[in-house]
Amino acid sequence: MVPVNAAAARPRLFSMLDESRLTVLWGPAGYGKATLVEAWLAARPGRPAIRRASPEPEIAADQYWSETVRAVRADTDVLVLYRPDQLSDAGIWERLLAIHEDHPGLSIVVTLRDGGLVEAVRFADPNVTVVTPAELEFTEAEVGDLLERGGTSTSDRTARDVHRITGGHPDLVSLAERVLRVFGSDADLERERAFLAVQTQIDAYVERVLLSPPRVAAAARTIAMVRRPSPGALEVLGVDDAAGTLGDLERAGLLQRMPAAPDPYWVWPAALRRSVVRIVVRDEDVPLRAASAKLARWFADNGDPVEALRYATDSRDWILLSEILTVDWPTIVTTGMGTLVRALSALPEAVVRSDPALSYARLLVDGLGLTGRGGRMRPVPDISVVEIAEQDSAVRALLTGALRLCVMRWNGDYDAAVRDRDVLVNLAMCAGDGFGELDRRGLASIWMHLGLVSQLRGDHAQTVELLTRAVDTGSDDLGNFAARQAAGQLALHHAVLGEPGRASSWLRREARFGDRAGSLAPVIELPAIAARALERLDCLDIGAAEAALADLDDSDEFSENWAFVAYASSQLDLMRGRPEVGLDRLRRDRDRFRRWLGPGAFAGPLLGAASMDLRTALGEAAQVLERAGRVRGPMHPMVRLSVARAALLAANPTSARKHCSALTGHDVVYTRVRLEALLIEATAAYGMGDHPAARIAWNRAVALSEDSGLVRPLLIVPPEIRDALEVHGSVPPLEEILASRVDGPYPHPSPAVTLTEREAAVLTGIAGGDTVASVAASMFVSVNTVKTQLQSLYRKLGVHSRADAVAAARTQGLI
Repeated sequence: MVPVNAAAARPRLFSMLDESRLTVLWGPAGYGKATLVEAWLAARPGRPAIRRASPEPEIAADQYWSETVRAVRADTDVLVLYRPDQLSDAGIWERLLAIHEDHPGLSIVVTLRDGGLVEAVRFADPNVTVVTPAELEFTEAEVGDLLERGGTSTSDRTARDVHRITGGHPDLVSLAERVLRVFGSDADLERERAFLAVQTQIDAYVERVLLSPPRVAAAARTIAMVRRPSPGALEVLGVDDAAGTLGDLERAGLLQRMPAAPDPYWVWPAALRRSVVRIVVRDEDVPLRAASAKLARWFADNGDPVEALRYATDSRDWILLSEILTVDWPTIVTTGMGTLVRALSALPEAVVRSDPALSYARLLVDGLGLTGRGGRMRPVPDISVVEIAEQDSAVRALLTGALRLCVMRWNGDYDAAVRDRDVLVNLAMCAGDGFGELDRRGLASIWMHLGLVSQLRGDHAQTVELLTRAVDTGSDDLGNFAARQAAGQLALHHAVLGEPGRASSWLRREARFGDRAGSLAPVIELPAIAARALERLDCLDIGAAEAALADLDDSDEFSENWAFVAYASSQLDLMRGRPEVGLDRLRRDRDRFRRWLGPGAFAGPLLGAASMDLRTALGEAAQVLERAGRVRGPMHPMVRLSVARAALLAANPTSARKHCSALTGHDVVYTRVRLEALLIEATAAYGMGDHPAARIAWNRAVALSEDSGLVRPLLIVPPEIRDALEVHGSVPPLEEILASRVDGPYPHPSPAVTLTEREAAVLTGIAGGDTVASVAASMFVSVNTVKTQLQSLYRKLGVHSRADAVAAARTQGLI
């Protein structure tokens, strides 16, 4: 159904087909796979292609594959196999790989609907590219391109609305384009009527095409409320043959099977589910609230309180909703505020007034005031947790206090959250001693939230203590998501400090909890992924670090760990020699997550230092020092280290050593900062001829590197200086890897400038604003002599004007 002109508007997918020798286009019916392939081939007429149509039901697998092999000629460039998943053949991938190996110059394109078969694909194989349903869907930009090509609209708003209402589903996008074309130039003016017509046509398409088989229609109506259909969920709703039903719906194009999941489940294309729900509501033939209530209780019994809360809200089962909130509040808060806010907002006033904890939570929700994505919340109501403990149980006070702390943390008000934290720690200690009815899973979540707010504020000792309590509390429960996240947060904490050995240890503990996080996975797994990237970077395994960061979803705009991910990405960009890319990424991230950059946020100095280092790598050390000189107040250790590095590279070793002297003591908790400060001290001292001090700093740095496992900072010492210091000093770990890297991420330090007595006098004079004649008079020399000294100054400082000379001299500590 997707027209060729729609497929032709997708160069993104064309490039994927061009670059891979074995491409699998996987998606349900209606995703335009065949049309995409034909449009791609039509755009490349010089590539001889063999096409194999969908196999007939009566053909045997061996016959199909033998005919396919015979069809390939010596001059065949592309082999297209449409729907080989219709064969009863368990060895489909072995046969495809055999053809691929026998014909190394042949490009093979395969289209599939069966998500079960995709599980057998070797995703890590660089020779195989799997184009997923999400990648087959139109992006907003592609929708806009399609509308513009068809002369329908050039409005960004129209493209955005079409993408929103269709979800990028290829058939639905094409349908919307045809409907809007009827409205012509009036589509933007008659927006409401135009998009009502689009919605009506989508519903008609779903009912006429996708729901036409009676068995499929009945099944789709029955499970319309199930967001992520699975065999278990269908059995709850009374579906007898759950596996067969899911297969029917997948083949009809209504569901997509998700491969490589611990438990099999399917997902709806969002626009199709909305359409089916509208049809069910219109016909009133399925009791949707009753179905939601059954699902809510099933998810609650199976340990997924977030999904249970969603369905309880849909069913308006207020008793169950209250039970879920009371029992699983800490786990629900872990995933963010969206589900919780929706549930609390839906509760009737009578239910809220009957429970002190719910009353307090509603007050918090009323204070949220979200203004959209990235919007800032209003201040949290100032109600004492202690008062709640006196009026109700201490455990209820702990739960509501944890919610309050999470809201303040979400606001970016870390100082206020920490004030609440200290009260809540005492309550949690009492709960841990067994005075209340809070179970270990709930208590682990409380400790995790208390530790996370400490981490986001940069309170390192409290971070380790509280997150360790969370892990220890949940260590016997392998399904404890809060304990797993806490282990990941601890790994991330030590990775940022520059302790890859400890980070690796916590990553191993995090892995013991397994990978069955379900819908919580993006939140639970992110800190461990970021920690793994930093740990690998610090051990100079750059490829593994890049692979780890590739697993992260850049679209998640509500992750409170965003700053750590941004920091890890900036360090990767630094090591890959692309500091400009890293700076651009940091600017975008700071704009997206501005609400979490308030006073007290550890993200501020962390990313400030990262930005300074990227600029220094670009050769802008002087500008870094100029900006740092305008900052008032105490410097964070990570920022001071970046200033020291810039001073060293700007030929001011004296200033670099002065900054480093404040960073090398044992009272500095940042192992990374201490190690790099010692290395900068060694480099600066060696350049100044103070070789004994250089060797002492170098030996201390190597010992610290061996103890912590932190190797990457050793690259900041130029190889020739490193070699000289190793002659009478310590040899660092991973010396072979260090020796193979000629240059580190930063330029080599500029040699310190030495001025003659007359040059120094001239410099002092022009820095004070004196003219050349005045300087000459004060020195009792001719004007020409001063001009000669001035030209010598320019050469030594690498400048061409008096103003630049003064600025460079200040940067290098000469005046």
